[in-house]
Amino acid sequence: MQRVIVDTGPIVALHNRRDRWHARVLRFFDEFAGVAFTTWPVITESWHLLPEYRRDRLLSWLELGGVRILHVPEEELASVRALIGRYRDRPMALADATLVWLAERERLTDIVTLDSGFESYRTTSGARFINHLA
Repeated sequence: MQRVIVDTGPIVALHNRRDRWHARVLRFFDEFAGVAFTTWPVITESWHLLPEYRRDRLLSWLELGGVRILHVPEEELASVRALIGRYRDRPMALADATLVWLAERERLTDIVTLDSGFESYRTTSGARFINHLA
């Protein structure tokens, strides 16, 4: 079964029909038969970027299992902070850092993102991310 990580941009595009990426992201999720993962910082970021009248759609999608949300335990925050430090020359958002952490934890490199930062981010083993929207 295919497993992917989902970033903020596609979540926002999926739930906002006015987003220029909406049709492409919708098509991806309509055709995707695997399991999608994200983190709470990504959900929080998505919530704040969505128009207020679209936020209920996000919550409904989450309730229906649109994506599995993984918690970053407190004992892993040093790893997240280290990732942010590693990419200080191109500021890494907290949400992005948690996704790279998630990739390492779950041994995933498949991602759904609109963020070009993931072209340069690597896991600690040096693995590149494979963007399914590229």
